[in-house]
Amino acid sequence: MDVIQSFRLSGTTDVEEIACDQVDGENVIYWEDIKDAFPGVHTVKHGKRTVKKLRDSKGNRIEPECIRHHPDVVLEVVSHPAFKNGAVEFPMPFSAPSLNNSKDYPPKASVILGAEDNIDGPQLAHLPQDISNNDNSRRPLLYTPAPLPQSSSSGIRTGSKLSFRQVVKLAQKKAIEFEVEQRLVTSLPSEVQRSANRVSARPQEGGGQKQ
Repeated sequence: MDVIQSFRLSGTTDVEEIACDQVDGENVIYWEDIKDAFPGVHTVKHGKRTVKKLRDSKGNRIEPECIRHHPDVVLEVVSHPAFKNGAVEFPMPFSAPSLNNSKDYPPKASVILGAEDNIDGPQLAHLPQDISNNDNSRRPLLYTPAPLPQSSSSGIRTGSKLSFRQVVKLAQKKAIEFEVEQRLVTSLPSEVQRSANRVSARPQEGGGQKQ
């Protein structure tokens, strides 16, 4: 009947049994057999003590390398950090490929408006702080351009296809003008605000009927 040595991987409770061999009448477990059962094995421990590989009378390690049998004991196998919990750790860290600007994940339609026509990179557009004492004046403007009608009044040639750059430029201009106007109005006294609202609500004189 084979002599068995029990092992378990550090941090687990599963027990693996390895049959012993004999060297000079002594039961031993070859290191290669331990490696086959526990890839990446670093050391074997009996409690807090490391089980040393056997040496000959001159202090040289016996080849092939082996350890002594420990009857009725479950030896603990400590693996290299790269093999702990069965996970393989690559020498260099890597990250998942970015989904930005990929075919399946197109860029978002929202754009951060810039104080200048800077399309190459997002720039935060902040209005002058003296326009209003409201804290909202320090917030960046975030605007999602909507489809614009193709008309001569828009300043873009009728029938031409609007490019993304043109849409962004026009959206920047309109959004900033509207925001400046609103903040100027809110900074005025309430009586002046009501007057300004009444004026803006009147139909334009001489403008004729709306098209």
